[in-house]
Amino acid sequence: MTEPAPKILIVEDSPTQALRLQLTLEQQGWATMSSASAEDALAKLNGELPALALVDLHLPGISGDEFTRRVRMNMRTRSLPTLMLTDSDSLESQRRAFESGADDFVPKSAASDVLLLRIRNLLRSPAGAAPESDAAVPEFRRSRTLVVVDVTEVDRGRAAIADRLAVHLQQENHDVTVVPGGEMAVARLGANPYDCVVVLLPDSVETALQCCRRLDDARRSLGQAFQIVALEPTPGLHPPLGVLETGVDDFVDAGSGLQILSARLGAHLRRRAMQEEAIRRAKEEAERQRELEQARELARTAEAKAKLIAALEQSNAELAAANLRLRDVQAELTQAKETAERAARAKTEFLATMSHEIRTPMTGVLGMADLLAAEDLSPNQLHYVNTIRRSGAHLLSIINDILDFSRIEAGRLQLETIDFAPAAAVDHVYSLMQPQATERGLVLRQEVDDLSGLVVHGDPTRLRQVLVNLVGNALKFTARGEVVIGVDLRHADEQAVVLRIWVRDTGIGIAAGRQAALFSAFVQGDASTSRHYGGSGLGLAISKRLVDAMGGTIGVESEEGRGSLFWFELPMRRGQLVDAALQEAAESDAVPPMRILVADDVAVNRELISTMLTRQGHQVDLVENGQEAVEQAARVPYDVILMDVQMPVMDGAEATARIRRLPSPQAGVPILALTANVMASERERYLAAGMNRCLIKPIVWSELFGALAAIARGTPMRSDPPAAPDPDGLQGDDPVEQPLLDERRIENMAAKMPASMLRQMLGRSIEAAGECRQRMLAGDGEVAVLIAEAHKLKGSAGTVGLPRVTALAARIEAAARAGRDQAVLAELLDRLDRAIIHTRAALGDVLRALDGSSAPS
Repeated sequence: MTEPAPKILIVEDSPTQALRLQLTLEQQGWATMSSASAEDALAKLNGELPALALVDLHLPGISGDEFTRRVRMNMRTRSLPTLMLTDSDSLESQRRAFESGADDFVPKSAASDVLLLRIRNLLRSPAGAAPESDAAVPEFRRSRTLVVVDVTEVDRGRAAIADRLAVHLQQENHDVTVVPGGEMAVARLGANPYDCVVVLLPDSVETALQCCRRLDDARRSLGQAFQIVALEPTPGLHPPLGVLETGVDDFVDAGSGLQILSARLGAHLRRRAMQEEAIRRAKEEAERQRELEQARELARTAEAKAKLIAALEQSNAELAAANLRLRDVQAELTQAKETAERAARAKTEFLATMSHEIRTPMTGVLGMADLLAAEDLSPNQLHYVNTIRRSGAHLLSIINDILDFSRIEAGRLQLETIDFAPAAAVDHVYSLMQPQATERGLVLRQEVDDLSGLVVHGDPTRLRQVLVNLVGNALKFTARGEVVIGVDLRHADEQAVVLRIWVRDTGIGIAAGRQAALFSAFVQGDASTSRHYGGSGLGLAISKRLVDAMGGTIGVESEEGRGSLFWFELPMRRGQLVDAALQEAAESDAVPPMRILVADDVAVNRELISTMLTRQGHQVDLVENGQEAVEQAARVPYDVILMDVQMPVMDGAEATARIRRLPSPQAGVPILALTANVMASERERYLAAGMNRCLIKPIVWSELFGALAAIARGTPMRSDPPAAPDPDGLQGDDPVEQPLLDERRIENMAAKMPASMLRQMLGRSIEAAGECRQRMLAGDGEVAVLIAEAHKLKGSAGTVGLPRVTALAARIEAAARAGRDQAVLAELLDRLDRAIIHTRAALGDVLRALDGSSAPS
């Protein structure tokens, strides 16, 4: 908030002079009010007090000096700064002015700048800090005055002037100290407080101004309130305006006599005493107001406290009664909650168990039916086999729905986050469902916006699952006509898109009253549809939960007898084009058989990778360190090398560098790094060594197969974009929050290898984890051993789907690299031991299930 401009009272009987003063002052931004006589001015002082009074000495009636005396005699106005103006610069005029109590004196003939400087000196706050609130402010004491005389000017009569000045001031009740020069004066001011400093200006104008500035700087830095008076020994030698601009409070000509100087010093001291008195009175008044307000506040507090106590007593009685009622209600609610949770757990466990138990023999039934269909059968036999296959596939889809629903209900749904092209995902569903539409005599077509080049980041598998459910329902409930799959781009910017995917049919439609319940479990459009059309009634419930998990919305628009339109909208971040291309390749392209070298020092990893690649028709050679990889690459022309990074004898980066130095064509073989290290700097180092791409352990098989497909097509390779760097790897989720088993990864492996082989691999993996921990303990805190063993365990456990063991191994490796103390490492090894024990117990159920599935029926 802007402070108001200071208001100055002009007491001048000459209209011309009053107008000149008014214009001069208002040009400086000050407000003015004028009086032509002392009587009028005294009347105005009964109202708002101005900041300063500018008074003509010679006034009709009451003179200017008498006006000043009356101002000083009034307690309300005694501290009002007063500057006396006169036509004469005589000693008598000055004497009258200062004896009346004026704070300063300026002849009317003086320049306007001199007048303005003296007004500013009077208006500004006293230099230095105000007295402390508990410090006594004496009303009468001897003034402490410091006289400064330049030692180089002593031979010019300055010493005599200084001596006369000291004697005169002592007679006027001043304590006087004379110092030779400005530096000594500054030192003395720092040691003792003074009221006034009188500077005998040396002949050199520059030296004089420099001395005045130094004293003003000392006053500001020391926080003192002394007045600085410049004494001109030789009249006319120094410019008054220049001296006043240095910050001094007054400029006095020695020719006017020591009495005038003494009067000016007295005016300064009187003004300071009045200011101190005003400050003291203001603080006393503030203290009285504070004490009064405290007393009032205490009274209010006491009254409020009494009311509060009464209210609290009443509330306590009411709360005690309510608490008894709430305890009864809480007990009932707790019992009901526990009953509901037990029922929900029992239902979920039953669904999951039964789905698994039915699915295992069902997989065998369908597999044998597929083998039987490949035999030389008669038309009737082939019809029977195909009926078995269709019925089994339908039953398996219902089982899968129940299993998915039980997972979602149990909170075990996990979403992928990879880059993919939505147009390709939709086209994949279209190709998958086209034969079913043709078999039913329906037209299946697409109406898709131009999505060429669009890549998003999300879960393509779950997106396709939702779309397959919607298209399957549309085909099931449509007897004739068409089913249309559509994709609309509802919103797009540089960071994200919103896709609306819909399925429209010309089927039986759904009554308005049934639409709200469609997305509930075990509900269909009509009670008769489950008998007429079949199905579990879980498809739409699963679809809704999947869309919700992906942050989207799902809905339906339908009219009975006129078809339906099901839609869902998904907000998705934009992804990377190359990653999506690799994903498409993994899903849609058939990779021709390749000769592949796998270099990994962990036997479980070598066996798993070899099994997965061999089942894809590839020829695989295995080595267990970088040196063997270099030797094999020099002898055999491989199509691609899968290179673990951390291996004994020679690591993957060194092996890659040596392979790149082999003669062609061996030097150009594509090399894919297999690493559990996600640090951006390390991945850049692997690429700099000559590797074509980094695949992060645990291996995502679709990424590996996509990379192989890209190599087969000759598509340029690049590394995945690095994740946000974690300087010590110790941030992120607590490993205890990770699940013990990655069920999806284990199920994928089960689909790609015999159950006996998977059982053997999982059993060896958990035993190898325990052995790895024992080697860490045997290393007795050796950092290199911890890093090597933890890194190895991180990769192997992640590959076979043991996420909690993987996370703890990563923590141990990061802690060892960061130089954490032994207590931290010991605690992490303890947690790893517990995780291995719990994971072994969880694997027991999986291994027993695998035993059951591999046993003869």
